[in-house]
Amino acid sequence: MSSFRNDQSAEILGSVYRNAEMAYEASGDVLKRCPNRKLAGEINAQRERYREVAAQTRSELVRRGA
Repeated sequence: MSSFRNDQSAEILGSVYRNAEMAYEASGDVLKRCPNRKLAGEINAQRERYREVAAQTRSELVRRGA
C-alpha cells in the first residue's frame, strides 16, 4: 500500500511539474502579444509563480528519487 501511495504521489508531482512548465512557457507567449503593461505585469508575476511551483515539485521528485 505504501508503494502504491508513493507511486501515486510521484505521478501527481510529475503532472504538477509538467503543467507548471507548460503554463510558464505559454504565459511567455502571451506576454509577447500583450500590449497592456499592467496586465503584462500581472501575467509576468503569475509566470514567475509557475516557475517556482515547477522548481518546488522538481526538488520534491528528486528528493523522493522519482
